[in-house]
Amino acid sequence: MGAWERRASQEGPGCGAPAREAEKGARRRGAKAERVDAGGASGAGGMAAAGARSTPRSAGGAPRGAGGAPRGAGGAPRGARGAGRGAGSAPGGPRGGAPPRVVVPVADGSEEMEAVSVVDVLRRAGAAVTVASAEPGRLEVDCSRGVRLRADMGLGELVRGPALPDAVVLPGGMPGAERLSASPEVGALLRAQTEAGGLVGAVCASPAVVLGPLGLLEGRTATAHPAFSGRLPDQSRVLERVVVDQGAVDRGGGG
Repeated sequence: MGAWERRASQEGPGCGAPAREAEKGARRRGAKAERVDAGGASGAGGMAAAGARSTPRSAGGAPRGAGGAPRGAGGAPRGARGAGRGAGSAPGGPRGGAPPRVVVPVADGSEEMEAVSVVDVLRRAGAAVTVASAEPGRLEVDCSRGVRLRADMGLGELVRGPALPDAVVLPGGMPGAERLSASPEVGALLRAQTEAGGLVGAVCASPAVVLGPLGLLEGRTATAHPAFSGRLPDQSRVLERVVVDQGAVDRGGGG
């Protein structure tokens, strides 16, 4: 054996290790490549399966989408029901759902704030409000602070109508309350309203200046503006701001 053979035999295990490691690495890479190829095939199959599964879902999406249409169509009845509620939002009166009719008499010297506030609040609540002038032959009245109001109609014309309103509300103010009290049409309307069991409301001075002299507070409690409450036949509730008694609603002032 030559020197080079002996050296090779002595060093062979050490030198052969890299070769063996290279061979092992090649085998591992080959196995990995096989696994990659196999995995690629299974991955492709997985994607195909996923694609196959996605088709039913997509197809199934159409029924759900189609199902959305009935729900949308069902929204229309709900909208229709909402419209019905909206149409019925205005308070109904005693005549089968019609808005309640309210008359607000005014005269020269009526308190403009009380007259306009009453009309405004009632109309916002859905009532059909008629402002009626107690001044003979004219619709315009000059209120206590110089504001000129134009009524919807004359009180005489209204009193001659076929039906009573659901409520009559008197604003206060001086000398407006005194002029309302002196009006034959106001007296006739209030007496008929009370006898029919309708509502009568009065603000500020009007409970004492209009309702009291007409005898409409007999057997009833009421309140009025402090400057006029001493005229009320029953003093038991004069310190209250609002009094409701047997269809009469009285308020001490417009505030």
